[in-house]
Amino acid sequence: MRPSHLPRQKSFSRLLPPAVYKGYVDDPRNTDNSWMETVAVNFHDDTGEVFSEFKLQAGDDAAAVRWQRVSGNIPLFASHVSILEKVSKMRSAAF
Repeated sequence: MRPSHLPRQKSFSRLLPPAVYKGYVDDPRNTDNSWMETVAVNFHDDTGEVFSEFKLQAGDDAAAVRWQRVSGNIPLFASHVSILEKVSKMRSAAF
């Protein structure tokens, strides 16, 4: 039996908004011959109704994953601060 949240996740993924940022990111693992690139997309859920159904799971390069309120005081990896600043300006939100 398919979990009830799968149909919504599947249809939601078709509504992929344009990238907020796409390209190179500063990362201590970068070398002259290899470097990190990322694609950042902003999904906004005003009510929490859609994202509450998503089960978060850390990937192989992350220790943990969770929903978190965006703030300029969060210790972030790589160039993520500038990406979040851009999203906060797009959403007229405090950072």
